[in-house]
Amino acid sequence: MQAKRVDAAISGITITAERPYFKAGLAMSMTGYAYAVREDNQNIKDFNSLKGTKIAVQIGSTGADSAKTISNAKISTFNSGLEFFQDLLNGNFDAVVSDAFPTFAPHLLHAPFIRNWLPIY
Repeated sequence: MQAKRVDAAISGITITAERPYFKAGLAMSMTGYAYAVREDNQNIKDFNSLKGTKIAVQIGSTGADSAKTISNAKISTFNSGLEFFQDLLNGNFDAVVSDAFPTFAPHLLHAPFIRNWLPIY
């Protein structure tokens, strides 16, 4: 949108202070960000226990920004939630961090072995 290549954005964009060009738009959903882990991962209990883990994020998301604050975390970026959730399910990552509802909800309904997303906000 900033480069004027598209007129609207449907998903994957969070309005922030660094993105003033979205302020005139209508926010379609209100969300925070959250993390999810596999149900069999008992080591990660809260946001602080993500230190030193392998984390998947969506490129340019507020979840990606948040993950950068986690010390010693190895962060990998993906274009979409579908991609990183599949890698989480395959055991390639310890956690995913992303915008809470829009990204997580569809995957949690179909992947019962992911522990419910835990909001960070």
